[in-house]
Amino acid sequence: MSDNSHVPISVFHDHWEEMLAGKKIGERPSSHRDRPAVSFRVLTEEDLVKIESVAPGSPAAKAGVRKGDVVTAFDGEKVTSQEKLLELMRGLGIGEKFVLTLDRNGESKDLNIRAVSLNRFLKQRDAEATKQPNNPKEPNKNKVQEQTAALDLFLDDYINGGVGKKQLKLTEEQLKKFGGMDRVLARIAERTGSNARVRAPQEDTTPGPPSALELFEETMRSGKVLELSPAQLGELGGNKGLARRVRERMAKLSKEERAIVGEKGPRIRLVDPFYYALIATVRPITAQAHPSVAEILVDDSPVSLATVITSDGWLLTSDENITKNEFTVRIAGKSYPGKRMESFPDRNLALLRVQANDLSPIAWSPTTTFDLGQLLFTPSHIGEPMGIGVVSVLPRPLKGMGLLGLRSGLIDGKLTVDSLVKKGAAEEAGILPGDHLLSLNGKPAGDPRNFARRIQGFSGGDEITIELEREGVKKTLQFPLGSRPAGSHSAAFIKMNEMSGPLSKKVSGYPLVLQHDIPLSPEQCGGPILNLQGQCLGINVARAGRVKTYALPLEELAPFLQKVAPTKKDDLDEDDIQAVRDLIDEVQENLSELQERLELLEAR
Repeated sequence: MSDNSHVPISVFHDHWEEMLAGKKIGERPSSHRDRPAVSFRVLTEEDLVKIESVAPGSPAAKAGVRKGDVVTAFDGEKVTSQEKLLELMRGLGIGEKFVLTLDRNGESKDLNIRAVSLNRFLKQRDAEATKQPNNPKEPNKNKVQEQTAALDLFLDDYINGGVGKKQLKLTEEQLKKFGGMDRVLARIAERTGSNARVRAPQEDTTPGPPSALELFEETMRSGKVLELSPAQLGELGGNKGLARRVRERMAKLSKEERAIVGEKGPRIRLVDPFYYALIATVRPITAQAHPSVAEILVDDSPVSLATVITSDGWLLTSDENITKNEFTVRIAGKSYPGKRMESFPDRNLALLRVQANDLSPIAWSPTTTFDLGQLLFTPSHIGEPMGIGVVSVLPRPLKGMGLLGLRSGLIDGKLTVDSLVKKGAAEEAGILPGDHLLSLNGKPAGDPRNFARRIQGFSGGDEITIELEREGVKKTLQFPLGSRPAGSHSAAFIKMNEMSGPLSKKVSGYPLVLQHDIPLSPEQCGGPILNLQGQCLGINVARAGRVKTYALPLEELAPFLQKVAPTKKDDLDEDDIQAVRDLIDEVQENLSELQERLELLEAR
């Protein structure tokens, strides 16, 4: 889990019986960078560093370390805290020996321990855990019990109807589930004291559906899309097996055959019956929004969606993908020349206009509140569901992550500044290398990792207070944090975040956004997010991560809706007008409350 690795459910379906029997399936993903392992955990209790747990078979366990032991020294140097122990062990290498001094029930013990390779230790532990029993021919007792219980339930009707009065018919699947014909006959004899007439499954001569291999061969001949269920993909050897088959077949195709299939190989679509059943249930919800969702095309290529907000041609969309002044807006099958009337870069939002007077504006939700986990739906411009998700994070300002601009380490148990980023917030505030950081906003600074995490919890521009010690003199500094530049994440982080597709250009700096987990591409932003009633809760503006999409909530859109009141008042009755006014009043009250809260926070 530390590498964000997960096992697909299909693996459990394919190997469940083997796993029940204790067989190891697959390999543990090894870290790219091996490191030394001793494998015990500690906790601080009443100012004592105690052993919390010891991994079986680990170097610590083999040396005699036990749960409850108190660590007093490492290679002769006194241990006063978890942080101190971590600091002392940080320079340990694979194969290096050290002496761990423990207090066990008042008796001091020196244990000699040698650190080993973590990857090697984990592989050995996995191998030990999955060793076969001494008698591999002995059937799994739990499996036999499950088969017997299932068979007894099935036999109840047969026995209650009278043994010998009817023939018991079993399918091949039932025989497999109950453990075979011999077990069925033996169980009936055990329960009734007599033999039974059991009819074996008959061979079915009806032609069945084509096999996965037959579907694959047909695709390689016709160039049609290869649609496979997870089970059919497994028949072809999974993703790797399918890729191998494609490579081998493509190498044998002529130039004419390649033109039919495609130079890059066949198009493949994995069919998930549950997913399509779920999509079918929400289609009536998204279909309601069909006349209110537009597609934006630049040079005949789709670049974004847009949301119709008035009947007389006003729309809102995500701004960054509309790169030209001339573009086409397609709404409910009709095409209109579009014009960008105004851009709002801090929100990645644009106000568009088309010449039309009979459009269907989106139906807005009467409430501006959200619940974590609330279901959301996103419609396409033809009313099809593009995704189903939930509210991940409630609406919040999204300024850049706070940046202090220093490196630190533990020296004699104190968090000490190693170096400073030139012209960073720390340097500008007067912090110097060698300063000991004592507290952050009144709480102890802790170790380097904990301190860095706390800084990351602030946004750029947030005021912080740091207490430090310099040459025995304590100082208190109050200053604003800098902002971490966009795109300053590690290459590994960026690669992981883009695993399911490209991200939007603007992923931070929003005054207020709602975060949900519907995986939209940047070209699919600009459309609405809907609740279960098909009412619009906001407009998608950015794909910000692997499972992170940002939308501007209704309260953030209210000022823009006021800009474009319909030119024909007859289009709305007085109740509609009053409902919009009430909504605007509610939004303004919410904004006032947010402003007051912000002022209180800034005054602290």
